[in-house]
Amino acid sequence: MAGNRLRTLPAEIGKLADLVELDVSSNLLERLPEGGIGRLAKLGELYLQDNQLSALPADLDGLVALAVLDVRNVRRAPALRNGRRLVCGRSLT
Repeated sequence: MAGNRLRTLPAEIGKLADLVELDVSSNLLERLPEGGIGRLAKLGELYLQDNQLSALPADLDGLVALAVLDVRNVRRAPALRNGRRLVCGRSLT
């Protein structure tokens, strides 16, 4: 889904329960759907770089399997509330 000039992602993306990697980099995303990506319990890698995001949904804190969150070249890349720090393209600790 990378590089497709997407402006939105459907909330139904949260129904892809076995998804382990999601690459939506290099699009035109301004926001992510609340209650969508945060339901992906097996998601280990999320690539959001080169988008127009100004915030991340609060439900990303629930992604317990998330090891990689890439937010390079994102307008604002806030930290996750659960205390894990964002490391672009590297493991979260």
